[in-house]
Amino acid sequence: MTPAQGASHAAFTSYFSTEPRILCAAPAARLGLADALRQLAASAWAEIAVGDQVDVRVGEESLTDYLLMRLAAAVPGRVAVQKYRRHEEAQHGADYEFLLGSRRRFVRLRIQAKRVDLSVRAVPEYRYRELWKSRNNATGHPTYQIDALIQAARAVRPVAFPVYAFYNAWNVRRIGAADSRCRRVLPLVDLLGWTLAPAEVIRVLPHTAGGTELRAVNQWAHSIACEIGAVDEARGATPLADAVQERINSVLGAFEAAMRRGVVPGADAGADRPGDLRRVAVHEGLDELPPHLERLFAADRPGDRGSADGIVESELAGPPEDDPALGYSVLIRDDRLGG
Repeated sequence: MTPAQGASHAAFTSYFSTEPRILCAAPAARLGLADALRQLAASAWAEIAVGDQVDVRVGEESLTDYLLMRLAAAVPGRVAVQKYRRHEEAQHGADYEFLLGSRRRFVRLRIQAKRVDLSVRAVPEYRYRELWKSRNNATGHPTYQIDALIQAARAVRPVAFPVYAFYNAWNVRRIGAADSRCRRVLPLVDLLGWTLAPAEVIRVLPHTAGGTELRAVNQWAHSIACEIGAVDEARGATPLADAVQERINSVLGAFEAAMRRGVVPGADAGADRPGDLRRVAVHEGLDELPPHLERLFAADRPGDRGSADGIVESELAGPPEDDPALGYSVLIRDDRLGG
């Protein structure tokens, strides 16, 4: 652990107001992106754990609202958030999307959020019970949420990469004190409060009607503090889009290698086989973007409308036409590449 890492983790509690008359969760000061994501991952863990202790379950939508609001407030100028008035529940589309980079060069992630289910204490494993939700399509056959997320991400233009965000906390005496498994961040279990994993990887993992077990997901889901925060911190002159692309594609490559070795027990035999998993695309020099993305990129700089607090559009704005369930678009701007 470096002194800087130790200081960052020691400052977790300073992210929240210590004013005795006010109980709030707004950042006390501006933060760097990596520090903000480390603190937010830990805060997601704390909120889930406390909610479970007092029998007030905090759901995915509430966690998403708080995490994105805090991220925008903590890193203004680099992070811009556009919230939409959704036309339908996000049961088969994405909850939010990340744009990482600049108008000239970026990657696009479409993200569905799931929180760990701690409610059934008798089972040996915590699990994500709603990963395999389904509804009948026009022909009466079930469409699974995970497949709809993957298909929708492939269909939008510019194409997006489908990702699951997992919101976590668990009793370490039952599951074990796993760490963030990222050499660039502190090996602390609470950094797994907010993790990311490619949806196509999650689709292959063994599952039952009761969901997918947390242990199986945790092999391939990594803290957002690693996947985005540490990648941004360590990328040097590499564009943010390229650094994120390389990181996610390395996870896909490692998963395919594990599949070839037969060390992913119970993997879905009907899923895409090794070599079939699609990689992250970097979009460069596009002449035209959907209107909601043009607005987002146009409002990402200090001094633009609403950028003082990172919020660039009212939640009354309608969602993009290609996904009426989308709740947010989030831009994480490349501060080393203009535009």
